[in-house]
Amino acid sequence: MAAQRRFKILYFTYFAALGAVLPYQVLFFERKGLSFTQIGVIGSAAAAAAIPLGLLWVNWSDRAGKRRPFIAFGFISQIALWLGISAASGFWAFLLLMLLASILVPPLEALLNVVVLAGSDETRKGTEYSLVRVWGSVGWIVSAAVGGALVQSIELRFSFFFGSALLALCVVQQFGSEPHGSGSANGRRREATRLGREVSFLAATLIRELSVGIAYAFLSIYLDKIGTPYWLLGWAWAISALPELPIMVLAGRASDRIGRNPLLIAGFACSSAMGYAYSVVRTPVLAVPLMSLSGISFGLSHIASVGFMADIAPHNRQAMAQGVYVVLTTNVPRVAGPFLGGLILDRMGLAALFSTSGTLSLISAVILAPRWLSSRGTDPKGHHEST
Repeated sequence: MAAQRRFKILYFTYFAALGAVLPYQVLFFERKGLSFTQIGVIGSAAAAAAIPLGLLWVNWSDRAGKRRPFIAFGFISQIALWLGISAASGFWAFLLLMLLASILVPPLEALLNVVVLAGSDETRKGTEYSLVRVWGSVGWIVSAAVGGALVQSIELRFSFFFGSALLALCVVQQFGSEPHGSGSANGRRREATRLGREVSFLAATLIRELSVGIAYAFLSIYLDKIGTPYWLLGWAWAISALPELPIMVLAGRASDRIGRNPLLIAGFACSSAMGYAYSVVRTPVLAVPLMSLSGISFGLSHIASVGFMADIAPHNRQAMAQGVYVVLTTNVPRVAGPFLGGLILDRMGLAALFSTSGTLSLISAVILAPRWLSSRGTDPKGHHEST
């Protein structure tokens, strides 16, 4: 129980740091004179650099059988890079710093997830993970709301200072023992075989994350363009995470009982509805409440996905499994996502940007539907017993 309390505090602080910076980062770039296409190029290049390096980081962690040193190094590196971005100016400086962030910061969420899942009951992974992860959502909500007010009254650059201070608190926190790994060649081959059987899951998640990469990277700019003040923009991102609190707790229990697939389909469909809604909405009065659909979508799909990867991975390759999920389903789509999103926004406008996002999320839900309908003969977690 003491370990779980420490994890909850750590997740709260870490996601509060992200909530202090990420909603305002693209706005900071725009205020520094970058075009939408340049912002997209920065996001795509950073995501591309993080793919091989991210996989190397988690593989190194598995072989070393340690997580904590990698996590602490990632926190310190992120602080240094955020402070660097706050003082930089110009496309090339921002591009270099974002590339350095991709190289020097390990997939922190993947490593944190491994430590939490390693201490969970095998039959209640979804439930126990969700009870910790939900505190990350609480941290994001509080930070986004407070950060929005502070940025409104001070300046955009302050968000990087606020986030760095919160990450400094993460560095000094202790989170107990950690799992030991060091996978064998046979273990790595078994992991590759298991992942290879999950083509529909990986394909659907890649497409859905592409939709997120296209639209969400520019969501703060969209809210700014329709007249949303900074303090309300901060609350919008807080509202986006608010539904995650009940959804994650319920999703964890539901995924343990009825399987991961139904939750994934529901989450992807919700993301689609949000994309289509934003293609027509042009007022903060409607746009801000619609952000709640993001929390529902993320809460359902994230809990199910993390549990799914933990189900199919060998014990000594959990970091690689979570790293594959984070890197391949987040960074791979974002190589193309921000770049395509910037091009669409520059050439066709907001309606085309969000309707494209909605269509891709809908396709991802459809891909998983046959798997769900033919789920007889599968175990409760949603993957075939032969795996």
